[in-house]
Amino acid sequence: MISLKVKETNTHPLMVHAAGKAKNNQIFQTLCQLFHAQQKSDNDGDLDVTIITWKGGGRYKNKDTILEQCVRFYKIPTIICEWPDGASFWGGCRHKITSALHVLNEGIVKTKYVMYLDIGDVLFLDHPSVILERYKDLFPGKLVWNAERNHYPKDEVINKRFPDIDKKTKARFDEVVAFDEAKTHTKFKYLNGGVAIGETQHLKEFLEYATNPENECGYHLSQPITSQFTLRIAQYHNKDRVVLDDKAELIFCPFNCVAPHLKHQELHMSDVEISYTSD
Repeated sequence: MISLKVKETNTHPLMVHAAGKAKNNQIFQTLCQLFHAQQKSDNDGDLDVTIITWKGGGRYKNKDTILEQCVRFYKIPTIICEWPDGASFWGGCRHKITSALHVLNEGIVKTKYVMYLDIGDVLFLDHPSVILERYKDLFPGKLVWNAERNHYPKDEVINKRFPDIDKKTKARFDEVVAFDEAKTHTKFKYLNGGVAIGETQHLKEFLEYATNPENECGYHLSQPITSQFTLRIAQYHNKDRVVLDDKAELIFCPFNCVAPHLKHQELHMSDVEISYTSD
């Protein structure tokens, strides 16, 4: 069994999402090594949860990713949607929402619960049944997204990639940013769009809200914008039933970067406690 304690929050998360450069973070690399050291897992029955993920393009197309290894190890029902070949990163991210919503609308997911997970950098630290029970205890009836310490996309990124962005939609995003930055109870302030857990119907309803042009979450813009922009606006306007795991009680999102002005947000081995016991 792998145990991870995040000292800052004094919590023991059961999943890790190493978004962006964090795949090279020593914390994540150490946890992956311990995962590979485990013996074969016994699936204790049918799991009432399905994973939705995406694979394709040049990044992971011919790779056996860490999430795929977790899926095989724990025998988790999984739907892998295609990542469109040749798509930009922002275009591909918008496609994540589109393809997941298509799967949900077609009734392909038969389980009550669903996990919306990036394929290349999500690691299970325990059996999915344990993760699901922790979710039910902490966030009953809610759709929960992982939270990170890094605010993305920043204004300089938006201005560079989308200089003519609709002002009203950008103002809606700025409102979300101001709300997040005012939080004082945690440094894990910002939604990351790579991991969500909840009831299948709740994810479907949330993605329908996010993609409805009337709700002006950014999905409607003619030029693709990263799904994180859209999901953050949608979550803010549904925060009574769509929440962030901003104490890393279930999902931990370490951050690693190359930008000097963001180095203070990184988490290192000294910021966690990791242990492993063989069953």
